[in-house]
Amino acid sequence: MNTGLFIRESLIYHRIKTIREAAEKAASLTRQLLVFSKRQAMEPEIVSLNQVVMNMEKLFKRIIGEDIEFKVGLDPGLWLVEADPSQIEQVVMNLAVNARDAMPQGGTFTIETANVVLREEGLRGYLGMEPGEYVLLTVKDTGHGMDEKTRARIFDPFFSTKEGGTGLGLATVYGIVEQWGWGIRCHSEPGRGTTFEIYIPRYLGERRGENRPSPEEKEVPSMDKKIRVLLVEDESAVREITATILKKAGYHVLEAGNGEEALGVLKKTRGNLDLLITDVVMPRMSGGGLAKKVMKVNPGVKVLYMSGYTGKTMLRHGVSDETHLIQKPFAGEELLEKARHLLRSTP
Repeated sequence: MNTGLFIRESLIYHRIKTIREAAEKAASLTRQLLVFSKRQAMEPEIVSLNQVVMNMEKLFKRIIGEDIEFKVGLDPGLWLVEADPSQIEQVVMNLAVNARDAMPQGGTFTIETANVVLREEGLRGYLGMEPGEYVLLTVKDTGHGMDEKTRARIFDPFFSTKEGGTGLGLATVYGIVEQWGWGIRCHSEPGRGTTFEIYIPRYLGERRGENRPSPEEKEVPSMDKKIRVLLVEDESAVREITATILKKAGYHVLEAGNGEEALGVLKKTRGNLDLLITDVVMPRMSGGGLAKKVMKVNPGVKVLYMSGYTGKTMLRHGVSDETHLIQKPFAGEELLEKARHLLRSTP
């Protein structure tokens, strides 16, 4: 082996890696500066904050580390908002990094969503906000917290309490919030952690039906209260919120994290199952494969597939009928409408 050649190639690799990391940091810094100066392009969509948070779950776990417990509390009836999903992700990610740095010895990082109504008498401290309906995004940690002097400067550009910090993380958060006309508040005390609250106006436009009631506000047909559903989803956060939506609508929900667990649950039901709702692409056993086994035991069961994939991927996993498929991400109302349609349909 040519040792000199190996060392030279290793040095070249190391230099390329260093250049790439520097370029990525520079690009990130440029994006933050553009946000703060309000020159970053806005690409609004009608989105669910719940779906944005769920899509980022694995990324959160990698960023905060194993010594920090990650908790999620998502309102299943959450209203939609009009925003740029990538900028919401940027806000939450910067807050997650800030929380991680505040908990060097470990702790708890929590993200929650809720619907809130701000009235005139309750607007003190909500700078520039109008009375109305908002979606509240809460991000909190159990870290060392901040005193009043530090808290007063957290959104200042280039202000940082961390060695080597750029001071642009929270400035970027504030820039995005201000750009969209949202509201933000910070609660923090030394030794008692920090909580950020972001208020985003509820979307009341016509693209998805003006002022349509949320799933739990709809009258639930009596048939729903007798329906037994087996929900199979390997992403725990997705499974939890989907189960909550179904339970609130009156369904009896059985849960499983994969195909093997689902078959174990099915044995306990003795074939007494009305609806199978399953993810399509899962480890070891696909949703299509699971459905075939469930239908052998329970021939009359209806099947609803969930997936973020389309086209050939669906065909490869045995799903060809779009009437039996709901595309991720989906709203709670879409799920319930799809389930009811299948249950009322003839085989």
